[in-house]
Amino acid sequence: FPLAVEACVAAGARVIVVCGQGACFSAGLDTSDESLIQFQEDADVARMGLAKKRQVRMMQDCLTASETAPVPVIAAVHGPCVGAGVDLITACDVRLCSSDSYFSVREVRLGLAADVGTLQRLPKVVGNESLLRELCFTGDDFDAATAKEMG
Repeated sequence: FPLAVEACVAAGARVIVVCGQGACFSAGLDTSDESLIQFQEDADVARMGLAKKRQVRMMQDCLTASETAPVPVIAAVHGPCVGAGVDLITACDVRLCSSDSYFSVREVRLGLAADVGTLQRLPKVVGNESLLRELCFTGDDFDAATAKEMG
């Protein structure tokens, strides 16, 4: 994503619109990718943590590219926007969604930390911290109308 942002800017883009293809904006983490969520029981926990830290940093840098882009970045959301999709849209300057959109910070349902930006960026987007905490702690879905109310 950082290279795509650079290419758009180099080509003279004055705005970047991020949208999904197909039936949804983002289905979230690919849970079939074992490298993202699997830990070996007999492995050195510290070394595994360092390896995961590098992987998480790379994902954070990808999302931060939209936040630090020198042009406005607009998220055009339709359908589901789950997990990493929420991470991405919170890093955008403007978020627009269709009425059929719904959102979820789903990492908690998988026993993972939402560690690539949601917990840092979403409070700046949402005006209701109590509701935000509830949604992050439960992984519950919230619809477009609720998202509009939150900001």
